[in-house]
Amino acid sequence: MTTPQHALTRHGTGASVLAGADVCAAAGFRLRPRGRAATFDDDVWRFGDIDGLSVQMSMPAYTRMDFTAISDPRWRLTAKEYLFARLAPGHPEVAVLPRAFRVPLTLSSCIRRLAETTRWMNWLTAWRVPSLGDVTQDHCDCYLAERRLRTDAAGTVTGTLEASVARVAAAAIIELASYGELLSADRYRDGFTPWNGRSSSQVAGMRAPAENKTPVVSQEILQPLLAAALYMTSTIAPHLVMLPPQVQQQRREDAQLGEAAPDPGRIEQALRRHADTGQPLEAVRDVTARARLRQGWSPRDPLLNVSFTALAREAGTGRIRPAALATIRPLIEQALAIAGTAKPWGRHAAHVPRADDTGTTPWTLPLDERDIRDLTGYAHTACLLLAAALTGMRQSEKRAELHQMQHSAGRDN
Repeated sequence: MTTPQHALTRHGTGASVLAGADVCAAAGFRLRPRGRAATFDDDVWRFGDIDGLSVQMSMPAYTRMDFTAISDPRWRLTAKEYLFARLAPGHPEVAVLPRAFRVPLTLSSCIRRLAETTRWMNWLTAWRVPSLGDVTQDHCDCYLAERRLRTDAAGTVTGTLEASVARVAAAAIIELASYGELLSADRYRDGFTPWNGRSSSQVAGMRAPAENKTPVVSQEILQPLLAAALYMTSTIAPHLVMLPPQVQQQRREDAQLGEAAPDPGRIEQALRRHADTGQPLEAVRDVTARARLRQGWSPRDPLLNVSFTALAREAGTGRIRPAALATIRPLIEQALAIAGTAKPWGRHAAHVPRADDTGTTPWTLPLDERDIRDLTGYAHTACLLLAAALTGMRQSEKRAELHQMQHSAGRDN
């Protein structure tokens, strides 16, 4: 392998061929209108104005690379050149390097790589290693052994870190050797490659990717699962999203009702409307019916499933006191005999295509508030499944993105 002549002549001079470079443009990042780009010469690269950042990277700590944490000014420049190369492998000064990686590292991974590079360089400073050219394999082994240790706030060793932490730490050490020709202020001595060319995963003792302990989901399971998730999100969810706002509105209206005893005449009018129209009385939630049974109600009581709160609402008040129940019970039983009960939400559900393509059916049976919450949870899970299948996003990323989508929808409305 031959070393580019321009790298040999500038090594140790502090001048970098990357000086003045636009980091965002080199990495292919698109900025928001009037957004500020990160420049190579900056000691802190800020990426908060990049368009399309994931929700998880919205915090400032996840959108900047701070090189000032490296105590040796020479190594700050070294770290900037190394991280620039990992962000922008297609840059003309990077693409010609024979051992450079050809696939860009993500911004979040580069931020983590900088953190490990900073630890490594500051460890060398603490050990009075004057130059990267003086680094030996013993230094690498000693540092990585210390990096593997988990310590508490007092510095007491409490265990060991996961192999994935050691892998990134080893990668930061190893990859500096791959970019020696680019590094203008300092670099490893010629021919030195930490751990003699072993990969960072091998150094960390991680299993090969082929040994993934999570089995692949079989098509017999995955296909119907995704079909159900798609049906939920595309057919059921558009109707479901209309119900929670209606429930909230009903709650606000109920909170404004008074506590005065209802007019018996208005209760009778409400019950007659149910009997004349055949519209069912509102049923209580299943949990309320079970609570009544625990309180001593008879399972055969015809009023067991009747919502007295809803009946009071129709009469223009907030509640019907138990003492008044005995008086109106005959009227309620008469209306029940004609109209029955049903849960309040989704009674007149629109028809949608059946999942088995055999016609149409109401998108839901009547629901109560608990049913709506449960069904919303199922729809949320269906969204996560589809996002996972289509994008490969991790669980935490999917939840963060969906959370942001919900907040954005709330602001738009």
